[in-house]
Amino acid sequence: MGARSAEALAKRAAKRNMTVEEYCKSEQGKGSNGDAASLDAKRQAAEDRQAAAAGAKRARADAPRPRHGDWTCTGCQFQNFASRDECKQCENDAPNKDERERVQAAKKAAKEKTSDPARAWVDSVGKNTVEHIDENRRLRDAYTKDKTTLTDEERTRAEALLARDERKKQKKGQRSPAPGGGAVRQNRDEWRDLRRQQAAA
Repeated sequence: MGARSAEALAKRAAKRNMTVEEYCKSEQGKGSNGDAASLDAKRQAAEDRQAAAAGAKRARADAPRPRHGDWTCTGCQFQNFASRDECKQCENDAPNKDERERVQAAKKAAKEKTSDPARAWVDSVGKNTVEHIDENRRLRDAYTKDKTTLTDEERTRAEALLARDERKKQKKGQRSPAPGGGAVRQNRDEWRDLRRQQAAA
């Protein structure tokens, strides 16, 4: 019990309907947060909670995460890896071997199919080659000059290209004007046309 004035002790004792001596006697066994027995119980409960939480974390960290295809033994409930044909603990056969083999084959095929990430875009680039761009330009020019020189397939492709070009122009026109009254965009478009003509030559 801390150093309290006689007046403070009298107030506290009166508040609890005790005499000052009774109050002092009851306060001797108490700590700052309650009586000694309850403090020990609180400490023990906190230690138990920490130990239980640490044990649960350790158990979660030690247990391997189940992966696709892993299986649980029906005899002993042991968690086995997908690659095992028999339970590691009781040596029972894995349930439904055909299904597990199918899953493993699919996993293996997916691994083999996955290509080098640096070259994953290669398939989509085939249409953006210089030859393809030149062919599109040739189709546009031939369609605008003389449609009869093109085959039906080429004519259809040229019409689609010109329609796409028109949609792009309309979309550009709908954008908010650039600062400077659009002169920058016009200069840019002229510059691009010049570069395309130089590349074609």
